Amino acid sequence: MHRIRIGLIAFVLAASFSGAGCLLIPEIQDRVVQLATNGSASVVFEANGPETASLDEVSVVSIGDGTELDLRRILEDAGVDVSEVVDAKVEKVEYAITRADPMASRTVEDKVTVQWQGTEKDLITGFSANVGVPTGYRVATLQTAGVGEINRALKSVLDQLKAGLTPTESVTFRVTGTTTPNSDSSRAIDFEYSVKLTVSIVGSVSMSVPD
Repeated sequence: MHRIRIGLIAFVLAASFSGAGCLLIPEIQDRVVQLATNGSASVVFEANGPETASLDEVSVVSIGDGTELDLRRILEDAGVDVSEVVDAKVEKVEYAITRADPMASRTVEDKVTVQWQGTEKDLITGFSANVGVPTGYRVATLQTAGVGEINRALKSVLDQLKAGLTPTESVTFRVTGTTTPNSDSSRAIDFEYSVKLTVSIVGSVSMSVPD
Protein backbone atom coordinates (compact mmCIF):
# COMPACT_ATOMS: atom_id res chain seq x y z
CA MET A 1 0.00 0.00 0.00
CA HIS A 2 2.70 2.54 0.93
CA ARG A 3 4.79 1.69 -2.11
CA ILE A 4 1.84 2.43 -4.42
CA ARG A 5 1.26 5.88 -2.89
CA ILE A 6 4.93 6.82 -3.11
CA GLY A 7 5.05 5.72 -6.72
CA LEU A 8 2.00 7.85 -7.57
CA ILE A 9 3.50 10.94 -5.91
CA ALA A 10 6.78 10.41 -7.77
CA PHE A 11 4.92 10.16 -11.06
CA VAL A 12 2.98 13.41 -10.47
CA LEU A 13 6.13 15.29 -9.48
CA ALA A 14 8.00 13.97 -12.49
CA ALA A 15 5.20 15.09 -14.80
CA SER A 16 5.37 18.59 -13.30
CA PHE A 17 9.00 19.15 -14.29
CA SER A 18 10.36 20.00 -17.73
CA GLY A 19 13.26 18.19 -19.34
CA ALA A 20 15.60 20.71 -17.76
CA GLY A 21 14.36 19.81 -14.30
CA CYS A 22 12.30 23.00 -13.76
CA LEU A 23 8.88 22.99 -12.16
CA LEU A 24 6.23 24.06 -14.72
CA ILE A 25 3.97 26.80 -13.29
CA PRO A 26 1.16 27.96 -15.62
CA GLU A 27 1.18 31.66 -16.42
CA ILE A 28 -1.93 33.56 -15.29
CA GLN A 29 -3.34 36.05 -17.77
CA ASP A 30 -6.33 38.40 -17.76
CA ARG A 31 -8.77 37.66 -20.55
CA VAL A 32 -12.11 39.15 -21.52
CA VAL A 33 -14.86 36.54 -21.65
CA GLN A 34 -18.59 36.77 -22.22
CA LEU A 35 -20.83 35.87 -19.28
CA ALA A 36 -24.54 35.21 -19.80
CA THR A 37 -27.21 35.51 -17.11
CA ASN A 38 -30.99 35.61 -17.26
CA GLY A 39 -34.14 36.66 -15.46
CA SER A 40 -37.86 35.93 -15.75
CA ALA A 41 -41.22 37.58 -15.15
CA SER A 42 -44.71 36.13 -15.41
CA VAL A 43 -48.14 37.57 -16.21
CA VAL A 44 -51.41 35.86 -15.31
CA PHE A 45 -54.60 35.95 -17.37
CA GLU A 46 -58.00 35.00 -15.92
CA ALA A 47 -60.74 33.95 -18.32
CA ASN A 48 -64.29 33.89 -17.02
CA GLY A 49 -67.76 34.64 -18.31
CA PRO A 50 -70.11 33.07 -20.88
CA GLU A 51 -68.40 30.68 -23.27
CA THR A 52 -69.91 32.54 -26.23
CA ALA A 53 -67.85 35.65 -25.45
CA SER A 54 -64.46 36.19 -27.11
CA LEU A 55 -61.32 36.27 -25.00
CA ASP A 56 -59.67 39.66 -24.58
CA GLU A 57 -57.36 39.83 -21.56
CA VAL A 58 -54.59 42.33 -20.84
CA SER A 59 -51.67 42.20 -18.40
CA VAL A 60 -48.46 44.21 -18.05
CA VAL A 61 -44.82 43.18 -17.52
CA SER A 62 -42.74 45.88 -15.88
CA ILE A 63 -39.00 45.96 -16.57
CA GLY A 64 -36.58 47.97 -14.44
CA ASP A 65 -35.71 48.92 -10.89
CA GLY A 66 -37.91 47.36 -8.21
CA THR A 67 -39.85 45.14 -10.64
CA GLU A 68 -39.94 41.37 -11.07
CA LEU A 69 -37.62 41.82 -14.05
CA ASP A 70 -35.09 44.10 -12.29
CA LEU A 71 -32.14 44.16 -14.68
CA ARG A 72 -29.93 46.06 -12.22
CA ARG A 73 -30.42 43.38 -9.54
CA ILE A 74 -29.95 40.54 -12.05
CA LEU A 75 -26.60 42.02 -13.13
CA GLU A 76 -25.46 42.64 -9.56
CA ASP A 77 -26.29 39.04 -8.58
CA ALA A 78 -24.21 37.81 -11.53
CA GLY A 79 -21.29 40.13 -10.71
CA VAL A 80 -21.62 42.02 -14.01
CA ASP A 81 -21.39 45.80 -14.15
CA VAL A 82 -24.00 47.45 -16.36
CA SER A 83 -21.20 49.14 -18.32
CA GLU A 84 -20.01 45.66 -19.37
CA VAL A 85 -23.34 44.57 -20.88
CA VAL A 86 -23.17 43.99 -24.62
CA ASP A 87 -26.61 42.49 -25.30
CA ALA A 88 -30.02 41.86 -23.71
CA LYS A 89 -32.75 40.00 -25.53
CA VAL A 90 -35.69 37.63 -25.26
CA GLU A 91 -34.51 34.10 -24.54
CA LYS A 92 -37.90 32.37 -24.54
CA VAL A 93 -41.59 32.75 -23.74
CA GLU A 94 -43.53 29.94 -22.06
CA TYR A 95 -47.18 29.37 -21.18
CA ALA A 96 -48.99 27.18 -18.66
CA ILE A 97 -52.57 26.45 -17.60
CA THR A 98 -52.44 27.30 -13.90
CA ARG A 99 -56.13 26.77 -13.09
CA ALA A 100 -58.20 24.38 -15.18
CA ASP A 101 -61.65 25.07 -16.59
CA PRO A 102 -64.51 23.04 -15.05
CA MET A 103 -65.04 21.40 -18.45
CA ALA A 104 -62.17 18.96 -18.95
CA SER A 105 -62.51 18.97 -22.75
CA ARG A 106 -62.47 22.75 -23.22
CA THR A 107 -59.88 24.13 -25.62
CA VAL A 108 -58.71 27.64 -26.47
CA GLU A 109 -57.47 29.15 -29.73
CA ASP A 110 -55.90 32.56 -29.39
CA LYS A 111 -52.89 34.77 -29.96
CA VAL A 112 -50.64 36.93 -27.80
CA THR A 113 -49.56 40.44 -28.76
CA VAL A 114 -47.15 42.83 -27.05
CA GLN A 115 -46.92 46.59 -27.05
CA TRP A 116 -44.21 48.87 -25.70
CA GLN A 117 -44.37 51.90 -27.98
CA GLY A 118 -46.52 52.29 -31.04
CA THR A 119 -48.88 49.57 -32.24
CA GLU A 120 -49.33 46.03 -30.93
CA LYS A 121 -47.00 43.40 -32.36
CA ASP A 122 -47.75 39.68 -32.67
CA LEU A 123 -45.72 37.55 -30.26
CA ILE A 124 -47.50 34.17 -30.40
CA THR A 125 -49.95 33.22 -33.16
CA GLY A 126 -51.87 30.03 -33.89
CA PHE A 127 -51.86 29.23 -30.18
CA SER A 128 -54.14 26.37 -29.08
CA ALA A 129 -54.34 24.33 -25.89
CA ASN A 130 -56.61 22.20 -23.76
CA VAL A 131 -57.51 24.40 -20.78
CA GLY A 132 -59.46 21.68 -18.97
CA VAL A 133 -56.35 20.35 -17.19
CA PRO A 134 -53.45 22.15 -15.48
CA THR A 135 -50.10 22.00 -17.28
CA GLY A 136 -46.48 22.84 -16.68
CA TYR A 137 -44.77 25.56 -18.69
CA ARG A 138 -44.36 24.90 -22.41
CA VAL A 139 -42.09 26.86 -24.76
CA ALA A 140 -43.99 28.85 -27.39
CA THR A 141 -43.01 29.56 -30.98
CA LEU A 142 -42.39 33.31 -31.25
CA GLN A 143 -42.96 35.91 -33.93
CA THR A 144 -40.08 38.22 -34.87
CA ALA A 145 -42.12 41.43 -34.56
CA GLY A 146 -43.13 40.77 -30.96
CA VAL A 147 -39.64 39.69 -29.93
CA GLY A 148 -38.23 42.87 -31.44
CA GLU A 149 -40.72 45.00 -29.48
CA ILE A 150 -39.60 43.47 -26.16
CA ASN A 151 -35.94 43.71 -27.13
CA ARG A 152 -36.34 47.43 -27.77
CA ALA A 153 -37.83 47.89 -24.31
CA LEU A 154 -34.87 45.98 -22.81
CA LYS A 155 -32.42 48.19 -24.70
CA SER A 156 -34.17 51.30 -23.41
CA VAL A 157 -33.83 50.10 -19.81
CA LEU A 158 -30.14 49.24 -20.26
CA ASP A 159 -29.37 52.57 -21.93
CA GLN A 160 -30.96 54.38 -19.01
CA LEU A 161 -29.08 52.26 -16.47
CA LYS A 162 -25.79 53.07 -18.21
CA ALA A 163 -26.72 56.76 -18.01
CA GLY A 164 -27.13 56.48 -14.22
CA LEU A 165 -30.94 56.63 -14.23
CA THR A 166 -33.53 54.44 -12.45
CA PRO A 167 -35.73 53.27 -15.33
CA THR A 168 -39.00 51.38 -15.44
CA GLU A 169 -40.58 50.39 -18.74
CA SER A 170 -43.89 48.58 -19.23
CA VAL A 171 -44.69 46.02 -21.91
CA THR A 172 -48.39 45.22 -22.36
CA PHE A 173 -49.31 41.60 -23.13
CA ARG A 174 -52.74 41.01 -24.67
CA VAL A 175 -54.47 37.68 -25.29
CA THR A 176 -57.38 37.45 -27.73
CA GLY A 177 -59.21 34.41 -29.04
CA THR A 178 -62.09 31.97 -28.54
CA THR A 179 -62.83 28.81 -26.62
CA THR A 180 -64.46 25.57 -27.77
CA PRO A 181 -67.26 24.74 -27.17
CA ASN A 182 -68.74 28.24 -27.45
CA SER A 183 -72.44 27.84 -28.33
CA ASP A 184 -74.18 28.00 -24.92
CA SER A 185 -74.39 31.47 -23.36
CA SER A 186 -75.64 29.98 -20.08
CA ARG A 187 -72.44 27.96 -19.66
CA ALA A 188 -69.46 29.80 -18.20
CA ILE A 189 -65.73 29.47 -18.71
CA ASP A 190 -63.43 29.79 -15.72
CA PHE A 191 -59.71 29.14 -16.11
CA GLU A 192 -56.38 30.85 -15.57
CA TYR A 193 -53.16 30.74 -17.53
CA SER A 194 -49.72 32.25 -17.19
CA VAL A 195 -47.22 33.57 -19.71
CA LYS A 196 -43.57 33.68 -18.58
CA LEU A 197 -40.96 35.85 -20.26
CA THR A 198 -37.27 34.96 -19.84
CA VAL A 199 -34.58 37.37 -20.98
CA SER A 200 -30.86 36.76 -21.49
CA ILE A 201 -28.22 39.37 -20.66
CA VAL A 202 -24.64 39.04 -21.92
CA GLY A 203 -21.73 40.97 -20.44
CA SER A 204 -18.01 41.09 -21.24
CA VAL A 205 -16.01 40.60 -18.05
CA SER A 206 -12.28 40.31 -17.33
CA MET A 207 -11.14 37.07 -15.68
CA SER A 208 -7.74 35.72 -14.65
CA VAL A 209 -7.18 32.32 -16.27
CA PRO A 210 -4.16 30.00 -16.77
CA ASP A 211 -2.50 30.38 -20.13
